[in-house]
Amino acid sequence: MSAEYRSAGEEPNPIKDQLYFALTSNRDNSYDRFYLNFTDGYEESYHAIEDAIKMSTSYRNSPAVWSLQGEENQELVVNGLPMKDDRSVNIGFSVPESGNYTISLNPLHQTNVRNAVLVDNVTGKKVDLLQTSYSFNTEAIEKNNSRFVVFINSSYTGTPAINGKEVYAYAKDNQLTVKNLSKG
Repeated sequence: MSAEYRSAGEEPNPIKDQLYFALTSNRDNSYDRFYLNFTDGYEESYHAIEDAIKMSTSYRNSPAVWSLQGEENQELVVNGLPMKDDRSVNIGFSVPESGNYTISLNPLHQTNVRNAVLVDNVTGKKVDLLQTSYSFNTEAIEKNNSRFVVFINSSYTGTPAINGKEVYAYAKDNQLTVKNLSKG
């Protein structure tokens, strides 16, 4: 996968980190993409100078992928955000037919991004896209906005699947949680 995008030096707030995500069909290599751009001067909510709306979330012959931003879950092909640790970004996608697909990441500019952990909420699998791509199987689907989340600069470990009434603890996003403590 190769990509080019505007130069980080063309803006008053040059992009410090620029991540290029792609969703590719393993059958015919058709793909779609979106960008996450990070700089300290960007806003959390949609801002036309920093962000670009995804014009179509469904294609007849290829997958579609986008990031979601804000409380209204605005579907974006370019998502500009201020850099911060423990950021999560929801990813939406559509595929025209069932099959195997791959989500990959190419860091075009990488200054502050240390990890980009993709979580598949269907399978429970987690993968750092800076290290490896993620392949999955799905039926034909139109506009799924809840299956994937990417955690940027996060210590995401997930909630353990523990059954029982014993005391247990886990860490997620730099927070320690202890469960099943008895009263008193």
